[in-house]
Amino acid sequence: MDSPDRFGALSVPVRLDSLVVGCLSCAWLPAVKTEREIVSAHLADLQQAAQSIERTLRQAGFGPPPA
Repeated sequence: MDSPDRFGALSVPVRLDSLVVGCLSCAWLPAVKTEREIVSAHLADLQQAAQSIERTLRQAGFGPPPA
């Protein structure tokens, strides 16, 4: 079984208003790349993809559940 110290992971939320409806994640082996390298190379792309999904969900009429 893999332990958390055998891989790294980075996630960004997909939100509809204040509700988190999902997340996008990137996992890697620390022996291959450092956390700093992964964040530098991929965080902006993950954030951009999450924003695109959020826009698509809003355009499709999805929203937070009624209060």
